[in-house]
Amino acid sequence: MGPDPATTSAPDAPIKPDPDAPSSSATAAPHSSGSSHCLPPPPSCCYQLFAVISHKGDLSGGHYVVFVRPGGGGGGAGGGCWYQCDDAWVTAVTEEDVRACQAYMLFYSAQ
Repeated sequence: MGPDPATTSAPDAPIKPDPDAPSSSATAAPHSSGSSHCLPPPPSCCYQLFAVISHKGDLSGGHYVVFVRPGGGGGGAGGGCWYQCDDAWVTAVTEEDVRACQAYMLFYSAQ
């Protein structure tokens, strides 16, 4: 027996609100259309890349390195320079080196 057509919908079908779900009207702000069922827009925020984890090697071996920009690229510690850190060394690198790496994980800070 297949799924109940009353409880399934097409992937692009509109989502119907659950009448038993708690109301969010306490945190909702009026929308420009006059509706009071819309949440306020999120605050505008910019993000800046400050670290990248990369794996050097192949599936059978290798190790991870991290590229980090202390101070988030501003005038803080590190002066916006990128550094590569591995098991034994910390080396100054260029932004092009960071862009060329095979990124595994990226870290951003809110500005």
